[in-house]
Amino acid sequence: MPYKKILFIIVLGALLCACQPATAIEPTPYPTYTPYPTYTPAVPVSLQETAPLFALTRATYADTDDIQQACITALGPSWRTADWSDLAGYVDAGYALETLNENLGGITQAWISLNGEEWYSQQRRYFVEFHEHALPDGWLAHAELDDHYLDLGSWYDMNISVLCIQSEALTAGAVPTLEGETALQTPESPPSFVLNFHAVYPCGEWPHYAAFELESTSIWILQSAHIEIFDNTHQKSIYNGNNNSPFMKEGECPPGDIILPPYNTRFVAANLQEPEAGTEFSAAITVCTEDDLQGECATELVDFVFGDSGLPFAGNWKNEATGMTLEFSETTLVQRFSYQGALREISYTILAFDLTEGHLDLLTDRVLQANEEVEYDWAPKQFLSYSITDDVMKMFIGPNPYPIAASGVSYTRQGASPQGDIAPPEGRPAFEASFAGTHPCGNWPVYAVFQVENTSAHTFESLSLVINDITNDSHVYGGSNDRPFVETGNCPPGDSSLPPNSTAQVAANIHQPEPGTEFEATIKLCTQDDLEGDCISQKVLFAFEE
Repeated sequence: MPYKKILFIIVLGALLCACQPATAIEPTPYPTYTPYPTYTPAVPVSLQETAPLFALTRATYADTDDIQQACITALGPSWRTADWSDLAGYVDAGYALETLNENLGGITQAWISLNGEEWYSQQRRYFVEFHEHALPDGWLAHAELDDHYLDLGSWYDMNISVLCIQSEALTAGAVPTLEGETALQTPESPPSFVLNFHAVYPCGEWPHYAAFELESTSIWILQSAHIEIFDNTHQKSIYNGNNNSPFMKEGECPPGDIILPPYNTRFVAANLQEPEAGTEFSAAITVCTEDDLQGECATELVDFVFGDSGLPFAGNWKNEATGMTLEFSETTLVQRFSYQGALREISYTILAFDLTEGHLDLLTDRVLQANEEVEYDWAPKQFLSYSITDDVMKMFIGPNPYPIAASGVSYTRQGASPQGDIAPPEGRPAFEASFAGTHPCGNWPVYAVFQVENTSAHTFESLSLVINDITNDSHVYGGSNDRPFVETGNCPPGDSSLPPNSTAQVAANIHQPEPGTEFEATIKLCTQDDLEGDCISQKVLFAFEE
């Protein structure tokens, strides 16, 4: 059933909007905007058919946290925790889950309810996970939408955001009165956002569009933007314009979406014409809560240089031990390595990056094996962490945000792009394993933990773990996992790969044994998913001490 919400228009009467750009005969370095316009009370207008508005909390919550108030705390009184029925209604109304996922920034998981219930059992809380039509083996789906594009699951020991929806019962910016009626109230603070220069890329026949990342940091819904770009090198204005559909997704060209939801991130872009390398620019970007730069507005400034990405990871890198190479641009990554005796090449699009944290979000474009395109059986969305010191990069790629860069492999900055085949890793797969103690995972009190160190030039991709109780001559645990590698103290699932010369932990439930019980664990690691490829096993003896 289509959703309805009341849109508000701020009546200004005969007054001009305080955020309207000033008109000038000669361009000026910065537009003359009023950063924080005077507030005007909102008044309701007619109902309009529209898609329901979803958003995520910026904070993450553990399964043991109380998430009932999370959306109200993060987004305001007009928001609530989304229910599976909201998503089912969204699909039934003809809206695409692909669009929802893009609007939410390509998330993987988020807490949700099912028919108002938060828990599947006393230990397992409901959440949604985007699988894009590929349900993982062993994944319990309580419900699914669009042939497992989105699945409803339940689990514990996770820290993830809450999926929120704007309530039909309250309009944006409204708060309930003591009588349960709706009172109109504008947000107490002005709209705000964080602005960063993102990249320059072609749009249509124009080769150089400057793109800027906007992260909304308030509960306002933004609906229009003005961009002015000034060439500081040649002292001239090169772009000055308004847009009521400015908010684009990563890598897109204008026009984009008509709104930027609260606490979401989008991009805006403008044509730079034909700049010279090294040209210095300043951009002033204003966003407003209504079309045509009306309502409440905010302005931010950013400087950038054309032809200088300033991205520390950009360039070519090589791991001398394995021969694996990485070729980074501002928007792409190409990874080349030997696999099954031939050159494998994986191409990714860089969806987003965080220079402060050393994080990149990647989307797999294609995989070539011996120059033949092959199906890629990993999750399409991958996450990369890096740290760089003196032209040496420590890097780790995995399906979970975000692996620890220090546990990855070292790459040295190179010159030209690699040519020719890469030799396969030398020697046989090998690893060392030792018992690392026990700790609780979720509501299970005792998980046995093992430290595994990859001492070979191969990458391990899957695990089989069998644990037998020697004292009582009984079988305790047996299972396999394609995401077994966790950080110290964490619980599975974890990362899907253990690169050469790196260390991780694996763990399994041994229930509640008696103190002094002795066990034998058989750990098998394989170089491909599903216990395929080259495999090697190690046995570890240990005793449980309370």
